[in-house]
Amino acid sequence: MKGHRLSVVMAHSGIQYSYGRAYALQEEDLLAEFWTTLYDFGYFSRIPFLKGYATRRRHRELRPELVHAFIWPELFHRSLMMLLGENHFTRNKVLGIRNRWFDWHVSKRLKNILHSGFIGFSGGCLRSIKEAKRLGRWALVDQHDIHPRAAEHLLREEIEMDPDFSALTTYWPPDRHHLNQALEELEVADKILVVSTFALKTFQFYGVKDEKLVTLPMAFDPPNEVIRSPEKPDKFRILFVGTISQRKGIRYLLEAVKQLNLSGCELVLLGPIGGDARPLAAYRDFFIHHGFVPSCELEKYWKTSHLLVLPSLYDGFGQVILEAMGHGVPVIVSENTAARDAVRDGTDGFVVPIRDVKALKDRILRLYQNLDLWNEMSRNARIQAQQFTWKKYRERLTKFLYMTFNRDDLKTHERNLPMSKDLS
Repeated sequence: MKGHRLSVVMAHSGIQYSYGRAYALQEEDLLAEFWTTLYDFGYFSRIPFLKGYATRRRHRELRPELVHAFIWPELFHRSLMMLLGENHFTRNKVLGIRNRWFDWHVSKRLKNILHSGFIGFSGGCLRSIKEAKRLGRWALVDQHDIHPRAAEHLLREEIEMDPDFSALTTYWPPDRHHLNQALEELEVADKILVVSTFALKTFQFYGVKDEKLVTLPMAFDPPNEVIRSPEKPDKFRILFVGTISQRKGIRYLLEAVKQLNLSGCELVLLGPIGGDARPLAAYRDFFIHHGFVPSCELEKYWKTSHLLVLPSLYDGFGQVILEAMGHGVPVIVSENTAARDAVRDGTDGFVVPIRDVKALKDRILRLYQNLDLWNEMSRNARIQAQQFTWKKYRERLTKFLYMTFNRDDLKTHERNLPMSKDLS
């Protein structure tokens, strides 16, 4: 691919799929530099109390010379969280400061990097987008979530409906400076990458022009073989993976499990508690909480679980859906996720409306009572997950970039992919 004219600077402050995207660009010889905050070049994982966290902050096949880490904003944020705990100030205000500091640093370096375009992480790339465009480059914003106004609406609505669980509503109230910056990024970027059909519709609803929007679903490489090894063969294990918050619809799942009260059924929550844990007390007899589990250690949970439930009020995608399906674990997910893209309702799992305890109970019970249905969905989930591998993601991303920004070289990258703005 010598002589091509596309060369991309990517800046993400650490969300995990960004490493996969950087690697995809690297494999197509399109990555000029990848900027992030904390990145484990091999030494952070040697520190015992950082090992679990550091394993999430690297990609073993990314070439180190292409990765640049500006660590200070991350250390600032993490230090305050350790001192003050996880609360509205550290989760919203300090996170916004971290992202703007990182963005400022990247923007100052763009003029010294040979590149034709820039991809930045939503909420932390406004200065860099403006600088890239000042330099005559194209600029994309990676909107990993739904439209900020849609998120604000759903959270406000939830707090009004269920004030008892408001202490577990993360990112509320929203930081206005951060919100306004994210909205301005949508205005100034040339294109907006969204990760699901649901996310796309929220941007359309709030008036973003169709020609700016590109749907590029997330990816996961399923293992070649899945060997189930249940720790407790007499248990039907339901898994929830993610921040334990009302944004993720946690109360609706807890209420469904409590009302069902099934013999031999075990609900396991994996993830940090997003706020004040006191609302969970009413359900303490109906779940087991293991806290944050690094991605590299999730394998044992997939092997011993029967079902993933993700009843989110909203998730731009919900990559854990693909991880579960790739391991042969059927899913029950809300329609406000990547459900329309990744899950075939009734085939790989079930899609339910948000806030619908009755629907959750019904779908859990169907799989609990019917082993044949579970086995069929498990097989189908594995097959469906193959449609979202990183190889396919790389092909879609590359095709989009050449179609949009360098049509002269498109013929060298024909992939038999859909020729539309929806590359899923």
